[in-house]
Amino acid sequence: NSALSIFDCFKKDDADLLQDKLQETLQAYVSIYDTQKGTDKESLYHAFLNGSLSAVVAPESDYYSSNGEIGSGRADIQFVLNKSENSRDRKLIIIECKVAVSERELEKQSDLALEQIKEKYIQGVKGKYKTVTDICIYGISFYKKQCFVKSETFSLWNILQLWKAELVAWP
Repeated sequence: NSALSIFDCFKKDDADLLQDKLQETLQAYVSIYDTQKGTDKESLYHAFLNGSLSAVVAPESDYYSSNGEIGSGRADIQFVLNKSENSRDRKLIIIECKVAVSERELEKQSDLALEQIKEKYIQGVKGKYKTVTDICIYGISFYKKQCFVKSETFSLWNILQLWKAELVAWP
């Protein structure tokens, strides 16, 4: 099942394998005609990823959202997973999708997606997800039937240090 394979990559924090699994799924199920001029490509890829994840994430998550508000924007997809049997050991996954205008632009768009998450959404974690111990962010870019995945992980300690620095800098 390709949806389960994709989901497992998020559970394992494996961006390289995620890119491979997404690539395989795009090749198998997305038509080149789906990505033609005139289509809202970002919505197409977002729906592709949302459909794959929402079909399998619900049993292991107490929260899943597509286009849910967080911080000063709306993340394409966000969900919380228990990392272990200990319900206090949870990670938040935030995904932002971008569309590249060429194959050469894929990595740049993934970088822009990660920056967007850090600039607009990370601050919203404080009030919305009080029991999260890790945040994993993913910038996923698409061009036709290709994709590029970049990720970063922040532990609770990193998150607390980030917020502490902001409190010190607060006017």
